[in-house]
Amino acid sequence: MLAKLQKITVRLLMASAVSMPALAAAPAVSPQALRGVWFEDTELGRHHCLQYSLRQTGELIPGTLVVADTQIAEAQQGVQETLLFLTQVAAQGEDAWQVSGLSDAYPYQAIKELQIYGFSLRNQRLYRSMKQVQDGKEFLRTQVYARCV
Repeated sequence: MLAKLQKITVRLLMASAVSMPALAAAPAVSPQALRGVWFEDTELGRHHCLQYSLRQTGELIPGTLVVADTQIAEAQQGVQETLLFLTQVAAQGEDAWQVSGLSDAYPYQAIKELQIYGFSLRNQRLYRSMKQVQDGKEFLRTQVYARCV
């Protein structure tokens, strides 16, 4: 399992070297407790985790969240994956963080957008929240993940 996570991390680091110019300051680092491979906390997510664990490749299924040292990858339908290159990580209390970073998606040529997320760990679940706007109204969207690796 650790070898799979390392392969994914290497792939993400290679993608970041190609897509992001060197930043003057050192990149932000994710909290150790968040690192790993996470699937949506649903029956389908648990099934995907089992499939992922049984395969020998590091292919990601849509809905997968991979938290590495300096970036977070999210596999999405129809897109290879969206990468968040961490720029700032701030503790917001016990097992809670505000994470910001530059977001990019394959083919990694568009202008990067700054994204801000709230992450928290409770009862062995990862909660990821983000402000969104729909029809001119702002709301908080939260997704729940279970650790796979």
